[in-house]
Amino acid sequence: ALKNKGFTVISEARKRNTHAGQYARKVTAQVKRLLQEGVPPAQITLVGASKGALIAMFVSTALQNKEINFVFLAGCAEGIRRFDINFYGNILSIYDENDQLVGSCRKFSEISTGIKKYKEIMLKVGTGHGIIYEPLKEWIDPVVAWANPEKNK
Repeated sequence: ALKNKGFTVISEARKRNTHAGQYARKVTAQVKRLLQEGVPPAQITLVGASKGALIAMFVSTALQNKEINFVFLAGCAEGIRRFDINFYGNILSIYDENDQLVGSCRKFSEISTGIKKYKEIMLKVGTGHGIIYEPLKEWIDPVVAWANPEKNK
């Protein structure tokens, strides 16, 4: 869906039971390569859903770059408190009001020291964690707006 909106998408299917911290190191290295190749940080957006959101949180913490955009889709659960996570960058949190697994990232954003911009959207789709299983307009449109550097200044 994001490719159809004109974005260059770099993605792969993670193997089942992937270790989030290890995978985050891989993604962090990929982003560092993009930066070294001259891609402006404001033109980089990491979107993670559920466990992918946790991975994106680890990447945000590791990169410590306030210009990179992050989208945490259905990703903030009480369990992330056990990790040493400190959000950096422009953070968009999206979750559904009926999600029984995750909720708001606000309390985590309030204790993070590297956030340049923060926004949170609570959807009222009603499918709970199921919002991540298909590219719904309700979350695709805000992600597109967030990833557009001209709108994210």
